[in-house]
Amino acid sequence: MEVNIITAFTQKNRVIGKDGSLIWNIPEDLKRFKALTLGHFCVVGYNTFIGLPPLSNRKLIVLSKNHNIKKDGVFVATSKEQAIDVVKREGATELFCIGGQKIYECFLPIAHTLYITEVLEEYEGDTFFPVFNENEYNLIEEIKLEKIVFKTYQKKIN
Repeated sequence: MEVNIITAFTQKNRVIGKDGSLIWNIPEDLKRFKALTLGHFCVVGYNTFIGLPPLSNRKLIVLSKNHNIKKDGVFVATSKEQAIDVVKREGATELFCIGGQKIYECFLPIAHTLYITEVLEEYEGDTFFPVFNENEYNLIEEIKLEKIVFKTYQKKIN
């Protein structure tokens, strides 16, 4: 099974959000997010889950100690391993980590592919994407647009 991370952060200081929400609305980024995650399992932290708009045609796993989450099509897991078990049990082969900061920190060590949108404009925020060792990944795609840069990294196989 492949674990993927998909995120957008500011190029300079790696901001991913503020007060539990995205700060920007960049249509190209939203379109890419939808195209990549459609039909897949997405794991998300509780705070990010609360602020999410409905994500149709995706199965959500909320990584949380709160077992009282009751919403159709939403699974609750209390650990990274339990989230992965849900995906395997359902017969899926890919999991997308979609935020927030703690989810990224948790899954980054086992991530196969990183789909990163670097936002060129700077924003103030309180949530950040963790620093990762780019030497552990191959940059396989880079697309520069006016306000953003799409980068796709794949983990190097030892």
